[in-house]
Amino acid sequence: MGHDAIDATEAWNAGYRGKGVRVAVLDTGFDLKHPDLLPNINLDLSMDFTGEGLQYTLDDVFSHGSHTAGTIAAADNGFGTIGVAPEAELVLLKVLNDEGIGATFDILNAIIYAAVNEVDLINMSFGSVGKRRGEPGFYTAREVAELVSLYTRVTNFAYQQGTTMIASAGNEATNYNHTADLGHVPSQLPNVISISATGPNGWVLNPNTNLDLPAFYTNYGTKVIDFAAPGGTVDFDLEASGTLATLAGLEVPAYVLDFVFSTGNQDYYWSIGTSMAAPHAVGVAALIIGKNGGSMHPAQVKAALKASADDLGKPGKDDFYGSGRVNAFRAVSN
Repeated sequence: MGHDAIDATEAWNAGYRGKGVRVAVLDTGFDLKHPDLLPNINLDLSMDFTGEGLQYTLDDVFSHGSHTAGTIAAADNGFGTIGVAPEAELVLLKVLNDEGIGATFDILNAIIYAAVNEVDLINMSFGSVGKRRGEPGFYTAREVAELVSLYTRVTNFAYQQGTTMIASAGNEATNYNHTADLGHVPSQLPNVISISATGPNGWVLNPNTNLDLPAFYTNYGTKVIDFAAPGGTVDFDLEASGTLATLAGLEVPAYVLDFVFSTGNQDYYWSIGTSMAAPHAVGVAALIIGKNGGSMHPAQVKAALKASADDLGKPGKDDFYGSGRVNAFRAVSN
């Protein structure tokens, strides 16, 4: 579904696959032995910042880190799945534990580490929401401001080093045009590209259905969304119906096929979220950088994404799609 929406196959057929582009994935642990990930992982540069080890440890098929990494650069090996940029190099940086909780210090250190190690792109499929005036009993407005300032200094450093940073916009269904007191970090930082999520309703039953509906959960607002990308969504009527569909000889709930399919822990997994949308955008950015021989300034990458995005919704920048839903083929054709 995601590949179809952004015309990834057409980009691959034109010869663009992200070769020579280095992508850091800041996330939970990863399945380091997954056959779709292993060919593209730079194990020498990959690092655990949490002290728990880089390898995903939970007895669970879903590994958030493996899923995002696979969406970006699962190898084209003839089975399983394939990433948007299947020849990009993956630098896997564990900054969250395998339950998705992490420390700001680890995240900031990982951003600096990626920037000084000549990473072209950083994917950050995580974020936290905070009130600018603080939360009584937890933190003050001054502490919030100091945290945002620290994040800004670190991401500005990475930007100056030539690293493009892309982050998920968040899954709270919040309209940030009308919530001046709320902030979402890191997606709303000045030099970070923020990605909202789209998806279809009932794609398996109607392949011609709209693939670009705003996901019910995605944060939105012209002030905070740069671009949209496939993150999957839920057709609640289809879910309630119990309708089954056949995929690769297996019967599965039809509504699940509107999710994003990617690598998991020793297996594969369907999931939804702006966490799944951001790596689609990172994959398209990797194709752009690869086409241009590498080492593009982040401003150039963002401009290329904007020039090639499909302008959906109202003309120009809008609440859900920002400057448009990313398009891989148009990105490498411009």
